[in-house]
Amino acid sequence: MAAPRPPPAPFRRAADAKLASGRSYFIGAMLLVTVFPFLFVPIAAKFGESYSSLRDMRTVLFLLSSMHVALTPFFYSDPSMRGYFSKHKFRYYYATIGCIAGTALIFILCGKQYINYFYIVYHVLLLWHHTRQDYGLLAFVAIATGAGRPSGLERYCLYFASFAGMLGLVRFFTEGTVFAGYEAKFVQAGLLVYLVSVVMAITAMVRAEAILDARWRWTTFLILFGFFVPTFLYEDKMSAFSSYALAHALQYFVFMYYVGSDSKGAGEGKNRFLKLVFTFSLTSAFLMLLRDGDIWGNASWPLLGAFWGVVFSHFVVDAGVWRLSKPFQREYMRSAFSTLFKR
Repeated sequence: MAAPRPPPAPFRRAADAKLASGRSYFIGAMLLVTVFPFLFVPIAAKFGESYSSLRDMRTVLFLLSSMHVALTPFFYSDPSMRGYFSKHKFRYYYATIGCIAGTALIFILCGKQYINYFYIVYHVLLLWHHTRQDYGLLAFVAIATGAGRPSGLERYCLYFASFAGMLGLVRFFTEGTVFAGYEAKFVQAGLLVYLVSVVMAITAMVRAEAILDARWRWTTFLILFGFFVPTFLYEDKMSAFSSYALAHALQYFVFMYYVGSDSKGAGEGKNRFLKLVFTFSLTSAFLMLLRDGDIWGNASWPLLGAFWGVVFSHFVVDAGVWRLSKPFQREYMRSAFSTLFKR
């Protein structure tokens, strides 16, 4: 049997142009949503009290940033992903339920006196979660630009920047803990670790070949490397934390837009995206109710713990779903991000 003939050159050129355009849209969208919060947050902090529209926009964006975890339940509505979950019940069912029940119990047992210990652990895990997504974004941009996978040195550079951010952030949660009085030491340690990561970043770029040919990949790397710098620039917790929290959330919205728009993977067409919108809306409403202490009375404290448990379960599910070293996840995401993977 004769081999099928390749499509005519004009069709190949049109297909290649469409793929290149799709990759550019992805990179552009990700850079936009990553950089925007680092410009918006300081502007809103300075002028928010003078301009109500700016203050309202800040409120909406911060609400969105806390609600991005509501996108994760979409995976439970996807038949193919649900089939995978049924083979790995411990992580995707038992561990997630355990996170919610466990944090509610912690809030009951600890009370408000010792809760800062919980918040220290939570924020350490949160920044690690941010860093894993940052590395995933860098890997996706590297695929989109054809620049090769990130090196081990790049990965550990992002990890060290994350460790620096963790140390710097601890100072906001020392009240009532054995760490009280050591806030300046945590900041100094964080800056020292960040300095180590600067040396690693310079080394990674010096070793790299053809940096100018992969300028978008290296632009993304430098932006993500500086992700946690605001931790050391501000003396109030919200300003120090909110820029990268918002950037992380907006990145996740872009990632999930692609996942929800994949009509090939499950054969659902537009219904798939509508399902994403529906699960997000329903889960967001549930989370806002769970966090509203005014309506729950004495139960509001353990329910606040359950809310944080939902966030922990988001960490657990995402750590599995986006692990592209696994064959199922790799093929699933190849379908969702086909414009990046096709050559």
